Amino acid sequence: HEIEDYLNSFFRVLVATKDSNEGVGENDDTTNLGVEWDIRTETLRDNKSNEICINATFAKNYMRVICILMMCRTHSENEILEVLADIDKCWSIWDNAPIARINLKKQPGNGSINDSRLSSYISLYGEILQKQIELINPTVIINSAGKPGMVTTQHPYGHE
Repeated sequence: HEIEDYLNSFFRVLVATKDSNEGVGENDDTTNLGVEWDIRTETLRDNKSNEICINATFAKNYMRVICILMMCRTHSENEILEVLADIDKCWSIWDNAPIARINLKKQPGNGSINDSRLSSYISLYGEILQKQIELINPTVIINSAGKPGMVTTQHPYGHE
């Protein structure tokens, strides 16, 4: 039902992140390291329970931004602020929110990557990324990848 929920959502949110953090150095060759994608970095959950396992600032901010988008049409500012102050309430809303997420860099990485390297990966995977975005058909894109992120086009009214 998640695909149907996403397609029927007022906000079809796509979060663009830099890569899946696997504790691999930015310049490490991962070909023979046995490094594989870890769903925990995408869902913020522990694989064996429903507990939040990633409590980094990124994860908390990620959940809060999604909560704001999910609540902005149906809740007052005070109600939203109350939820944002309680990470467990944020977790509940975020966990049920119809969102999609793509990684701009298709290899695992570490906690950070320099801008020029991320830009080169975005160029390398540009066609694939464009097809992913078209398939997901978001109404809102959250660029959490940092400065390079994705190239934006100028909106006719001056907004990006």
